[in-house]
Amino acid sequence: MKQLIKLFILVSALLLPTNYLFAEGHSGSYDLKAYFTGSASSNGSPQQGFTANYEGMVVAVDVEGSSSIFNNSSHHCVGSISMVAGKGTEKATCKIALADSEDGEFIFFHIDSVFPAPDGIKKGKFVGGTGKYKNFSGDGITIVKPLPKLASSDPSMRQSVLILRGSYSY
Repeated sequence: MKQLIKLFILVSALLLPTNYLFAEGHSGSYDLKAYFTGSASSNGSPQQGFTANYEGMVVAVDVEGSSSIFNNSSHHCVGSISMVAGKGTEKATCKIALADSEDGEFIFFHIDSVFPAPDGIKKGKFVGGTGKYKNFSGDGITIVKPLPKLASSDPSMRQSVLILRGSYSY
């Protein structure tokens, strides 16, 4: 009887899908310094209410070296800020390509924050991805430190230093 039970367990294990048996989960944290360059446009005024839209590119490097999967990542971000009577919201989405991404593999990060953000800290979350990052999830914060306007013929150009921190799993 014991041999029959052992045989049943062995056969059952062999018939299970191998991706279930050998599923490998990844998780970690990140602490990045990033650089944003992009354009912004707005209408209205902070006193009366306004809407601002922005789009740009971010390049991120790991503060501690190259231990994070986000080291040398590039982000394409699009966002909007709306403010009325001193209260506002900011919504943005970033499409992130990691240094080890294959063609067409991206991670998506979404910010849905009050504006201006308390202590300058915007909270966001990962909302999936493509390819091996399909189930990417986690939380993060973004701290923006604006830099002087670029000496450019285009007055809409902006630049900032960003601090990005959080955790993830996939």
